[in-house]
Amino acid sequence: MRDRFDHATYLSLLERASQARANRRFADLAAGPPPERFYILRHDIDYSPRAGLELAELEARRGYRASYFLLMHSRHCNLLEPRYAGLARRLVELGHEVGLHYEARFFLAFPPEQAERLLEAELALLSELAGERVVSIAMHQPGLNAEDPFRDHPRLINAYAPRFARDIAYISDSCRA
Repeated sequence: MRDRFDHATYLSLLERASQARANRRFADLAAGPPPERFYILRHDIDYSPRAGLELAELEARRGYRASYFLLMHSRHCNLLEPRYAGLARRLVELGHEVGLHYEARFFLAFPPEQAERLLEAELALLSELAGERVVSIAMHQPGLNAEDPFRDHPRLINAYAPRFARDIAYISDSCRA
């Protein structure tokens, strides 16, 4: 392995993983796990849509598909700004899945029924931007935030559900660390 985690190192890890496992996205597992061994590439775009898109294009050129979770609004990125409005659709065009990344504290400020409607509104808007229905969700910074109000949502695939984050091997990096 190299001393730093760069794109070349990342691609070498993907090549090794692909020798023994199938590359899947969260949406591919809606009906349950596939019969073969698999891995999921998941990326949360919190700070740099440009870097996220660069990685998505790199993966697509090599035939890899990932699940990209997008915050609708943050200090660093608002998907309704013209410069970011096409990001979700471009990710889908590259063969990736777009999921909703969300701030639990925002939703916990509302009664549960209103929080559910707000979640549905964000899902509908992100689906419109992506050009396909969004079915996967992932809470932003689960270790630093309150309880996940949508942990057991019956209709959505939660990336932090035990079947993904506890029952199988889960390897994570943050900011290349």
